Formats: sequence, structure tokens, C-alpha cells
Amino acid sequence: AWAANQALRTFLLDKDGKLLDDIVVIRQQTDPRGRDVYTLLTNPLNTQRVKSWLRGLSDGYLLFDNQDLFRKVEGPAVVEDLGEDTLKDLTDRRMSLAVAGPEGPQLLQRLGSPTMEEGAVWHGELGEIPVMVSRLGYGVGDVRLELLVHPDHAAELWDRLVEAGATPRSQELRGSLRARADLPDYTMEWPSAAELYDGHKSWFCLTKPYFVGQAALYSKRPAAAKTEFIWTEPDNAPLQRTLLYDEHRKLTT
Repeated sequence: AWAANQALRTFLLDKDGKLLDDIVVIRQQTDPRGRDVYTLLTNPLNTQRVKSWLRGLSDGYLLFDNQDLFRKVEGPAVVEDLGEDTLKDLTDRRMSLAVAGPEGPQLLQRLGSPTMEEGAVWHGELGEIPVMVSRLGYGVGDVRLELLVHPDHAAELWDRLVEAGATPRSQELRGSLRARADLPDYTMEWPSAAELYDGHKSWFCLTKPYFVGQAALYSKRPAAAKTEFIWTEPDNAPLQRTLLYDEHRKLTT
């Protein structure tokens, strides 16, 4: 089961299987009212698109299943952008810094983080700065840690990372890592659901009973295993007759 404080990468599809974004989904602890809480890390170019899509689903204004026009999601769901300065509680604001490369985990450990496995999420402090860290690479062998921090502490955290040995890099590095992982840049590339599946099978779970956009992937679903029943005559097992059979013979002979 997908437990709290775990993260995964996946694709967000619309009803026709068209790509909306590739995202990181972090499952948080339930809130005091027992509601599920998730944090989504989107690509900057697609943040507004994802927000509009999720809010439309929650409000019930979007068609997301061509086979069932009246299908609705369980809700309502509260969709907040932690990057906005219009939140009710501004202490909830967050921005993201990324540490990429095989030395990243050791660098964060020098600042106070524990050892983290792929997909793990940790809430704590790096150099006395509150952060949420998720470890999730773009693909096999890729090491990437996403750090969510309040904007007021971002510059200080950046300085602490550099002091610990991090090398500042531009967004071009992120683009090259995504290209190496065969992920779109969302300027010209918008691959189909089938193309995404061929390149990233581990990001999909085609055996789920339902997910938005699954109709575009029916041809990719594994065939259900069918067991053929074959009767084999048992050895040394004479045919058994019931009392009902004997009574039937008396009436018909």
C-alpha cells in the first residue's frame, strides 16, 4: 500500500489520454479531520493547467470519462497553490530547490537529514531550516532530491547547501536531465499516452480498475490469463450412482 511520507512520479492525463504534466505526488499524513492530504510537484510551465484541471474536477464541471458522462470524483477537494501569496495561512507557502547527482544524499546528511531510500519523504530541518525533502529521480540510476522550503528561508537554505559542497547550476541542467530521461520539455513535445507508456512503464499501473485516460492505453493492457478446464478420467474410480438415479430407473423401465 502507498503509505504516508512516500512519493512517486506519474503522468497526469486527461479523458482522452493526452498529457497534462508529469508530476511528483507526495502522500502526507492525514489532517486533524481525517482527510487525505497530497502535495503535487508540477513543472512550472504546467502549474496553472494542473490547478485548473484539479479544481474543475473537484467542482464537477469537467468531463473526464467519455464512457460515463455523469461520473464525478469524490469530493469536494481543496486545491491550493503553495507558491501563491494569497493563502489563508502564509506560513504554508513553499518553493522548491533541487539537489541532483550521486553526492546529493551525503550532502544533505551533512546538514542533518537521515539516509533516504528512493521514494522516501522526510520532514525536518537542514541547518536549522524547516524543510520537506523527497528523494525521487527521473529514472533508474538518477539521484534527485526535491527540497520544499518557505520562500523566506530559500536564500538561506541555498547558502547552506553551497557551503556544504553543492555547485549551483542553471535550469539547463534540469533540461538535460529530463531529456536524458526521455521526458518532454512542454514547449514543442506532447507525447501520446501510448508513447509515454513505452518509455516509462514503471510510471503506470494498467491493472488498476480505473484511472483517467485509461481508454487510450487499452491496447497496452496485459491480456488476462485464462485457464482452460480439461477433464481427466481418474484411475480406479468407478462411476458412482446416487439413490435418486436408482429411483429414476425404476420409474422409466
